[in-house]
Amino acid sequence: MASPAPDRSRGAADLALLATVAFLSVGLLAPWLWFAGALQALWVHLGLAGVVVVAWAHLAGRGRPHRSRLPALYVLAVLTALLSIAWPPTQTEGPPDLVIVAWNAHASDRDPAVPLAGLADSGADVLVITELTPHWHRAISTLPGFPYQVAAPADGPHGTGLYARYPLVDAVVLEHLPDWPRQTVLATVVHPKRPVRIAGLHTPSPLSPERPTRATEMSQAVQGADVIAGDLNMTPWMTAFRTLRSSRHSAGGCHGTWPGRLAPIGLPLDHVLVAPDLGVSGFTVGPTWGSDHHAVTAELVLR
Repeated sequence: MASPAPDRSRGAADLALLATVAFLSVGLLAPWLWFAGALQALWVHLGLAGVVVVAWAHLAGRGRPHRSRLPALYVLAVLTALLSIAWPPTQTEGPPDLVIVAWNAHASDRDPAVPLAGLADSGADVLVITELTPHWHRAISTLPGFPYQVAAPADGPHGTGLYARYPLVDAVVLEHLPDWPRQTVLATVVHPKRPVRIAGLHTPSPLSPERPTRATEMSQAVQGADVIAGDLNMTPWMTAFRTLRSSRHSAGGCHGTWPGRLAPIGLPLDHVLVAPDLGVSGFTVGPTWGSDHHAVTAELVLR
């Protein structure tokens, strides 16, 4: 007597239940467990991978529609979460008053000619450079049109700098802890329309066990800024990102910036966050200029 065919629709339902529990657990545990926070950086990617697997398992067991509800609900939940995160921000009409380019230079001593040409042609009024080594600081300091700067170059990934066409006042360099040399820079851009306080920020990698403590401290240090820009090492669906932007809005949507070669499906780690009284007339993801991160450009309207 032939054995009954396996019930693959039950497998789809079981997979959907497992994926739902994992999807929700990562979000709930991220504030307390660093590895859940690391997984949360990939939350949407994992969710979409679960959609593919659940859909495949469901189609393999089609013909039993009475068991299709749980897979369908899981797919609907993931897509709803994705749309709520990736919905593009409302843009302000009018020409930009202040253009900010944020770029992770990638700490290496490669030839600066291509990046310098790109930065010069970017139309930027303010450059926010992370992983600013002494090599990159010397190179960027030669760019015409950026006479004002507050820079804290350092070996490795720890340096950050601001370079501006307008005067910079009240500049501060923050070295957060003696055993954590990563720098954060803050300065007020004296624009003819109004002053704008800008923070250049580069938080630790999501894979670092020390990330929750470091990221919280660094985020608190820049809460008074009108603009926070740089390689935040946060995706928009991470708890830390939502905390950082609680009193701001993102200039861009959900655009992958890392790793550079996989940007269309990569992680959106590089951001420009702006205060509610600043408008955004445009946001673009630019070239890598040889880095492993894409540059991002935000066009701000000062009100």
